[in-house]
Amino acid sequence: MLLSLRADRAQMMWQQRIKNGQLYMTSDGKDSATDGDVDIASALFLAARIWPSGSSAYPAGKYLDWAVSVANVLRRKVVHRTANVLLLGDWADPSDRTLYDATRSSDMILSGLKCVLLSLGPR
Repeated sequence: MLLSLRADRAQMMWQQRIKNGQLYMTSDGKDSATDGDVDIASALFLAARIWPSGSSAYPAGKYLDWAVSVANVLRRKVVHRTANVLLLGDWADPSDRTLYDATRSSDMILSGLKCVLLSLGPR
């Protein structure tokens, strides 16, 4: 699903809609959601450990390639510039302090963050 519904940045587009049995995105649906992208990255890192030889969907090494790609985008695009906490998504802009400075508990799932950060190593 990530491969077919990802934004240019390797992050998932989270607001899918269905009309007449067809999946589509509206212009507001192309934004990322940090909590979901952390879940995807950690799941891909785990898949790389469980299936190092790959699967029918991903040849050997592809789970890890995608995991690193998603995690690197998270590191570049959704970390608050001064507070070093996760943003709500890549759409959070410093010009809107209310949303830029906001956090939510679902973005602080430590097991997912630990998996992503340990796999990437230090900045």
